[in-house]
Amino acid sequence: MSSETNKRSINTSASLSRLRVWFRWASVSMFARALLFGAVISLLPKVSVADTQRLARLDGIVATSHPQMVRSIISSVGAPDENGLIGRNKTWGSLYSVRFQYGAGRALRYASAVGDLDVERMARSAIQAGLAQIAPDGSIPASVPNDLFNGRQPSASDQASAAAFFLSDICPALLIAGTSEETNAGISLAMGWLSNQVQILRQIDANAPNRLLIDAMAFEACGQLIADNQVRGHAAPFIQDALGRRRADGVFIEAGGSDTSYQAVSLVVAMDLAVLSPGADAQNALLEASKAALQWLASKIGPDGVLDSSSNTRTCAGELFIGRPKDVDHREVFRALAYGQALGLNDEARIADFQAWLESGVELCQ
Repeated sequence: MSSETNKRSINTSASLSRLRVWFRWASVSMFARALLFGAVISLLPKVSVADTQRLARLDGIVATSHPQMVRSIISSVGAPDENGLIGRNKTWGSLYSVRFQYGAGRALRYASAVGDLDVERMARSAIQAGLAQIAPDGSIPASVPNDLFNGRQPSASDQASAAAFFLSDICPALLIAGTSEETNAGISLAMGWLSNQVQILRQIDANAPNRLLIDAMAFEACGQLIADNQVRGHAAPFIQDALGRRRADGVFIEAGGSDTSYQAVSLVVAMDLAVLSPGADAQNALLEASKAALQWLASKIGPDGVLDSSSNTRTCAGELFIGRPKDVDHREVFRALAYGQALGLNDEARIADFQAWLESGVELCQ
């Protein structure tokens, strides 16, 4: 969620070759595919939430309308190594936690949107590497290198949270791009275990609405994927908890206040949940909350495109993740604005100005 998975140096020629394939989004062929896809959906500049049950069309609109930013989102995930590792797992040389495979699902969604089979193959490789960690009891072990945190390893609650992050990322993507019986069997096993961690997750994530919504997505999307309504039923309490952590001005309260980066994370997941949710009450509540939240986020972007994060309570405020200060995840801010605009919730979003500001290479914590 933070910017820790941004650009990494690639030292071997084999890795460079894989990365070149990953960056085919930058080639002319990407734009040709995007234009072809755009022709199909050009008559639908807005997605009607009422007539879609999946995210594919929404992803397609965003990928076609903003190919440069989507390319940046994909590049931030990075090319997996020969074992399917990405993020810190790749840096550390082993799959310590599926938490650090987060982003593979997002890459798969956008690859599917523009029909890039090479990126799809690599994203699936990263997903399968994570699924291979599922234990016979459905748990997904998590650890970190012993030289970090004085040798302290993740707790049982950390393990549950890591699993929820990973599953919330991959299940929406697999709903769109397709799955297999073997994959679903593993996810079913994991969701059986995660269903027994509901109270732990609600307790540790009680004051972080973005994480509550991520928990909800894991249960809703994975429940749909494996056709298990009992699993899906666990999503509702998390949604209710998250919607209860809002201010009157639309802010999802993080660490007692507002945070532009986590506001964006909450928004992206809330809108995805609204699209996936078949229930009118939950859908309406999520959309209403998203509209107010988008208005607040857009109000933090000035006429010059600058995002004002000076009052953030978590990112740009000294909070650390694995020993590094958290910055604003500008890609999530972009996604929140772009998806909100595609859904017709936020026509006034200054996406172009914000994007221009990002491309100027400015300091994000302002």
